[in-house]
Amino acid sequence: MNKNTKSNYKHRYTTAKYNQNNIKKKNTKTLPSALPQIFTLMLFLTIAAASFAVLMDKPEFLLNDSTPSYSTFQNPSSEIAEGNPVIRQGKITEITENISSTNAILMNLDTGRVICEKNSDTVSYPASLTKIMSAIIAIENIPDPDNTQITVSKEIVERLTAENSSMAGFSGGETVSATDLLYGCLLSSGGEATSALAEYVAGSEEAFVTKMNTKAYELDCKDTNFTNVTGLHNLKHTSTAKDIATIFKYALENDTFRNIITSANYYTAPTDQHPFGITLTSTVYSAFSSAGIDMNNIKGGKTGYTPEARQCLATYYVSGSNRYILVTLGAGNGNNTTYDNVKDADTIYKNYIKE
Repeated sequence: MNKNTKSNYKHRYTTAKYNQNNIKKKNTKTLPSALPQIFTLMLFLTIAAASFAVLMDKPEFLLNDSTPSYSTFQNPSSEIAEGNPVIRQGKITEITENISSTNAILMNLDTGRVICEKNSDTVSYPASLTKIMSAIIAIENIPDPDNTQITVSKEIVERLTAENSSMAGFSGGETVSATDLLYGCLLSSGGEATSALAEYVAGSEEAFVTKMNTKAYELDCKDTNFTNVTGLHNLKHTSTAKDIATIFKYALENDTFRNIITSANYYTAPTDQHPFGITLTSTVYSAFSSAGIDMNNIKGGKTGYTPEARQCLATYYVSGSNRYILVTLGAGNGNNTTYDNVKDADTIYKNYIKE
């Protein structure tokens, strides 16, 4: 290594060493000066985290009065809840036509899409639309109704006659097929037919009602509570137009139920009490005929009435390849002879179903 090389090397080494020392000195001076800022930042973050934890663990008594409790979303089963808030998903067409029914819903049977509605989530009394559920439960629990014989007890007939229930015409002590009773339940809205089916299936009306409420729960009909199989008035016997439509939709998928509900007439087999049988006529067909309104594409359904529930109606409508169901509740002014439910059905179908 010559003299010049040594000199250059020594210069680079000295310069590098100077720079390193200089950096160390700068860092030594800078770090202490930055500590207050670092400490302040850490203190701020600690306070913010503590504040957030306190807010998250806020005592219940500090909650705003407008905070809803769980009970706010519960539907009282013991009485009709008027004006309950309705939570809806998506925009649904409100029925604007002048109809008598306080509650209504029109639904596409195959898709479940709601076409239009009016207070369809409001709790009301379903009257004999109850028998839609009674019938489908009986059908699902009697594998061979044509060959199943059931005796209608005298106690059932006497009790329901005293309660002013609608009757199909079966006598106390009369033994008939389950099929005859199913037609009596759905076409003539016979209380004795419905109760006889219930006692045969479950041993008692109370046990059968448990089956009905279990099925309602399975179908997500949260606003429905049955207390009897006929729909006779009881403050705790409640449902909604939407829930009844859901039950009706479910029942119509059953071939036996659909064949019965779409029949205009049915003739029971002869018995000792009725040697020529009983002619059962659909109350839906009778109502439309009495109102002077053409059923057009309405294939069948179920009527219901009590003074408290007023006129109720569930109908099954077929137009081409499209099938619909309409449920209306609370029509009329307590009189069952004005056929306001039929008039409402005619109005809704004409205005909301495009042929």
